[in-house]
Amino acid sequence: MKKISVLFLMFVLPFLVACSGGGGGLDDALNPYGFVVTAFDTTSAATLPSNDVRSVIRPTSAGSMYVGTNLGVASFDPAVATPVFTALAGAPANVNKMVADGTQGDFYVCADNGLYKFDGVAKTFSAVDAQFTGKKVLSFARQTSSVFWVGLEDLTAAQTIAKVDNGVISFYGSANGITASAVADIYADTNMVMACGTGDTGKGGLFRFNPSADNFVVQVVTAGLEKGASLFFMLGTNWYAGGPDSGLLVSTDNGLNWAKTNLQNCTPVDFSVETYNMLGYQRYWIATEKAAYLSYDMINFGAYSTANALAGDSAKQIYSGSLIWVANDGATGGLSRLAFDGN
Repeated sequence: MKKISVLFLMFVLPFLVACSGGGGGLDDALNPYGFVVTAFDTTSAATLPSNDVRSVIRPTSAGSMYVGTNLGVASFDPAVATPVFTALAGAPANVNKMVADGTQGDFYVCADNGLYKFDGVAKTFSAVDAQFTGKKVLSFARQTSSVFWVGLEDLTAAQTIAKVDNGVISFYGSANGITASAVADIYADTNMVMACGTGDTGKGGLFRFNPSADNFVVQVVTAGLEKGASLFFMLGTNWYAGGPDSGLLVSTDNGLNWAKTNLQNCTPVDFSVETYNMLGYQRYWIATEKAAYLSYDMINFGAYSTANALAGDSAKQIYSGSLIWVANDGATGGLSRLAFDGN
């Protein structure tokens, strides 16, 4: 009986407390003060390259973390109370997104002037291919060990996504069924590739790759993505999609029908899952242009913004590990660290 009580106090009770607190205008199912928030900008952390922090990643479970900004990429030690940021030579400017790849600390950098790869062993950057040089690269997703996809911006919609298969690059655009002028996010697994396209009304949306025809087809939606799609992910058998000002939608039937969630009137751009105790309980984080949203159940969402001491309201990317790191983009942004205090 004592063992059961100890387990309840250690794992179940903190979860119930974290889910039951309210206040600060957030949903009653969430405790908005469950995290100690520390914001870093060029004033509080002078070595941060810029306040316009657009990406934050940790390519391996231990070791350095990296921030991507409009002025380049910098590394830092997440274990230090006030991080010291080291600008990396050879990094591109105007970073849009960084994506970890493999187990050696490698990551890809999507930038305004091309796609770059950081070698985690050599600690060097290199352009992936000359065919991406000068193109605005927005997103990256690996499908298999030899195939990855690259999302681009092309106002003519002629080349808005590329497949790289064993080094061979194939571009897809309006002639191949993808009418969007930009692909902001890509979901890829061995069974499916989904491109999130934005652009003129009626041109954007979710586009699913059809390998047999080597083209893209519009994923059927009933409503909500009229302005396009900015995020797609899966949790179990549920599909989730977000778009400009549409909030987050959910489908329980493989994308045939969609319903609005309680996260509305915002633009979701990133999703991260945090496993926070030994029982495997998870918290979910969604980055939007208005706040970083926390949910325990994908039904109720609580906003973290400058009202909760974040560096900025707009959140571009979230990394969840033992600490939560939020890339707050824009001139008045910075980097935010959230540490759960157990209350």
